[in-house]
Amino acid sequence: MKLIICESPGKIKKLEKYAGRGWKAIATCGHVRQLANSGDRNLGFVFEDDKINCDFVPRSSRSKQTIARLKKAVQKASRVIIATDFDREGECIGWHVAHALGLKTYERVSFTEITESAVQKALSNPRKLDMELVGAALARSLLDKLVGYTLSPLLWKMPNDAKSAGRVQSAALHLICDRDGEIKNFQPRTYWTVEARYRNGLEAALSGENRFFKRKDVWEKVKAARGVEHKIKSVSKTVQQRQPPAPFTTSTLQQAAGKQLGFSTKKTMSLAQKLYEDGYITYMRSDATFVSAEFQDATRAWLKQNNPDCIPTGEVKQRRTQHRNTQEGHEAVRPTTIERVPKGNTDIERLYDLIWRRAVASQCCAATIENTKIAIVAGDVTFEATGKQVCDRGYSQYWNDLGGERSLPEVKEGQVLDPSGIDLTERQTKPPSPYSEPELVNLLERRGIGRPSTFSSTIETLLSRQYVRRQKKKLVPTDLGRQVDRFLSETVPDVIDADFTSELEENLDKIAEGQIEWQQFLLQWNREFFQPAIDKARQILTDRFGEDEICLDLRCQKCGRQGMDKVYSTSSKIEGDHYLRCPECNMAHFLNQQGEYELPYQERERMALEKEADFSKLDL
Repeated sequence: MKLIICESPGKIKKLEKYAGRGWKAIATCGHVRQLANSGDRNLGFVFEDDKINCDFVPRSSRSKQTIARLKKAVQKASRVIIATDFDREGECIGWHVAHALGLKTYERVSFTEITESAVQKALSNPRKLDMELVGAALARSLLDKLVGYTLSPLLWKMPNDAKSAGRVQSAALHLICDRDGEIKNFQPRTYWTVEARYRNGLEAALSGENRFFKRKDVWEKVKAARGVEHKIKSVSKTVQQRQPPAPFTTSTLQQAAGKQLGFSTKKTMSLAQKLYEDGYITYMRSDATFVSAEFQDATRAWLKQNNPDCIPTGEVKQRRTQHRNTQEGHEAVRPTTIERVPKGNTDIERLYDLIWRRAVASQCCAATIENTKIAIVAGDVTFEATGKQVCDRGYSQYWNDLGGERSLPEVKEGQVLDPSGIDLTERQTKPPSPYSEPELVNLLERRGIGRPSTFSSTIETLLSRQYVRRQKKKLVPTDLGRQVDRFLSETVPDVIDADFTSELEENLDKIAEGQIEWQQFLLQWNREFFQPAIDKARQILTDRFGEDEICLDLRCQKCGRQGMDKVYSTSSKIEGDHYLRCPECNMAHFLNQQGEYELPYQERERMALEKEADFSKLDL
């Protein structure tokens, strides 16, 4: 028996089918190991002079069972293939699997689509684990835990039930709160628009208008235009070639699905994962905009048969992503086969339709647009009218991003017009609106905060922590979110700064490219930047709140550690104004009606059942 170890159970049947007789596939169901909650601040790793010692444990009881099942399968296998996903996390999961199983001999394969040809090609070309990608993934997990587990206890000083902070989470919250501040501090300005209407149906606006003229100055222009002849000064037409959009990346897919289908980032990624596992699309986590030559040829052949007018005259130019921190490790998100035309109207079919249309459009000819500008003179005043007409729809037959057309009546230079009215309208500037999910995703990508694959979980974390709420499809900070952001801005401003987070992402890229060794980077970063920043923040807290209160005489009822931290809270669900938290196992202890600290009810019940089970095993 030959064994394939993949990530998702949804891939098992297809992998076994495409690999052929004698192959068996088993899924890890994601990560099987994580950093233990042990040691200083429950970090699960220790900084030494020139290295980092990590303590990894099974992620859950289910992961422990998975590891046991994999060990049994490996013992019977003549060949072991690690086929986890084709990205940093997938590479790291493969590394964890190899270590957890104690594998001495194994091979690594990867594919970006689950089709027979892709699977067979991958199995024929095994490779070794990419330890530079593994290092980048390990560095990210250690960074995230270090920042989160160090910043979060700072928040517990606040009497508002703030639960957590994080490297990407807090930077995203800061952007949302910044926009909220812009909205609250917005001062509207009054301006005027001037529009001339003509009996032939033409409408034109005051040319070169300064919106913030004083009203009397604009009114003088209106009066001057009302008493004179209106004549066509010029008619200019320009032809514009609008190039097709690139195929989807993870980020642009999330944005388009949010705008056009109303999907949350979480829903988009969940449906895309299912489409990938079922063999409909290539890997849904990608920052690349190029597609394979095979897909280009197949799409051109499909267009030749179904829509030959859309075939471009030359070869389609492959575009590269312009954003910094781009990996471009594999293709854009596209259908695995162009012949599988979308049909149906379920949510997953609508998402597939979006991906299919965007991919086809990317291989089509440009759209041709004719823009018309008409200049009208009325004494010393000039009005302008603009129009747009699509001459050749090209790619927009599949992806219409051209906007609406505006037809203008036919006029000639020198033609005199008959005005039916000149309107002066008072308006006010409007404040910016809160970010929608697609807008926040776009901003996070442009600022280099996190990775597109993490945007969904970042937004969901902010929502679950009740730092942010959805309001009319917009992301608005709650009072708690504003308090957390204000607190972090005062104590650790550099840590939540967008440029700081972006710079860390660039360093993770350098680790992945082999330019930096991941342990040495983390050691230096912690020593020179992070620890001094945290020491400064703790001093601010001490000056404001006094020394940390530690109940040295109380022992944790779960792990037995002596001494627990006092955490203040305004929650109506607990007795008093605080509870205790164990620094070792992170377990909370609450006051009961008798004035004693005890574990939560569910934890007490669980421990009681474990004791009962252990007692029943005794041979009495």
